[in-house]
Amino acid sequence: MIFGQLGAEPEPKDFYRELTGDVAFRDPLAWEAVSPEAYDGLLLPGGHAPGMRQYLGSPVLQTKVSRFWATGRPVGAICHGVLVLARTIDPETGRSVIAERRTTCLPKYMERSAYYLTAWRHGRYYRTYPQYVQDEVTAALDDPEHGRLPGGPAHGHRPGPCGPRLCSSDRTEQLSLACRAEAAQWAIILTCSFAAPPDTPRRGGQLRLHKQTTGRLLFASPHPPPTTRSPTMTSARTSLYAEPSTPALPASGLQLDLAHTALVVTDPQIDFLSPQGVTWEIFGASITDNDTVAHIGQLLEAAKTAGITVAISPHYYYPSDDAWQFGGPLEQYMHSVGMFRRQGPLLLDGFAGSGADFLPAYRQYILDGTTVIASPHKIVGPESNDLALQLRKRGISQVLLAGMAANLCVEGHLRELIEQGFEVVVVRDATAGPQLPEGDGYLAALINFRFLANATWSTAEAVTALRGSG
Repeated sequence: MIFGQLGAEPEPKDFYRELTGDVAFRDPLAWEAVSPEAYDGLLLPGGHAPGMRQYLGSPVLQTKVSRFWATGRPVGAICHGVLVLARTIDPETGRSVIAERRTTCLPKYMERSAYYLTAWRHGRYYRTYPQYVQDEVTAALDDPEHGRLPGGPAHGHRPGPCGPRLCSSDRTEQLSLACRAEAAQWAIILTCSFAAPPDTPRRGGQLRLHKQTTGRLLFASPHPPPTTRSPTMTSARTSLYAEPSTPALPASGLQLDLAHTALVVTDPQIDFLSPQGVTWEIFGASITDNDTVAHIGQLLEAAKTAGITVAISPHYYYPSDDAWQFGGPLEQYMHSVGMFRRQGPLLLDGFAGSGADFLPAYRQYILDGTTVIASPHKIVGPESNDLALQLRKRGISQVLLAGMAANLCVEGHLRELIEQGFEVVVVRDATAGPQLPEGDGYLAALINFRFLANATWSTAEAVTALRGSG
């Protein structure tokens, strides 16, 4: 790692080129199409960064893994891939499939070091989830000692092929799994974590199994099959987010009256919308998929060109807010990562360029002297700020609503503005939501937008309406 860049030696680069050139890699099966029982081994690869979440948190994949696990056949996992096993629930026990096993995983110190060494350039890009892999895997085990990490190599044993040992020597199991996938006609020779039974015998402080198999290896790729495989194929993600082709609810028929319309943007701030923000690890994938940053920018530009009111409902926390004695899971997370922190309501020390500041691309529109910057809302809705008052004083009765985050502040503002008698159009691709094991926040919001908002438009539709040609 040099100057925040992660590198690789020529040999693994050659292996990677060979892998990506293989027909089986370029034209994979969709997870839904896999019959786990047809394979002799399962390999769960690793990887970090927001784009891995659709793999590491896939309920479809976890169901397939659970079925394969029940066969008792070999299972290997690399790096973050152990999270798939930790999150896969045994339907008979209601616990993780590795609950009674010993396993290695990506060690916390290593994941944290990669983050610290690259944060100056990539922000929180290398923090896939708020919780470190080692912490989540350990929490899934009945006996935390089966995934314990000491301060360094234990009992004089040298580090294994995965690097420094992840557990004390009497608990560690590392599997060097060499499998050949005949159908694909290329070999996978990888050192990976192996979830071994607690009574698995060891030799020399490590378990090493070199298994040559002519069977079929199921390689659970983090990357879904390309949508170009078939003209009729669409990704599950796209179909989930698509507007219903035959909606049951009637359309409102809303038409914008620009003289009484405002664009309201919630939380267009660095902590949400930039890879340098503290929440990028849970919002970044959705922001990237929706092209949220560009779409909000297009709305701001179109609103200013149209001469309508633009209002920002920001989110700030001050040191005095630390005295709060209770809060929901989201509040606790936001406070724990220092989200939207400012030194005080009348202080701007350290504000410029901080997570609480507006995204640089938007400042020309927000700081032009005419944009309304409401007082901060504190949880998700505008009940605690002066947004509604500012809109009423300007004769506003219709609102185009965008910003962050879809199922939180955008939905909170939508609900309150409707209760206050405003007509609200949500710009559905100018927002984004969290993607966590608890659920897909963007999908949850889309459903409620369709039921509650007067209309849900794309950015293109909203811009057309602002130009007076809708």
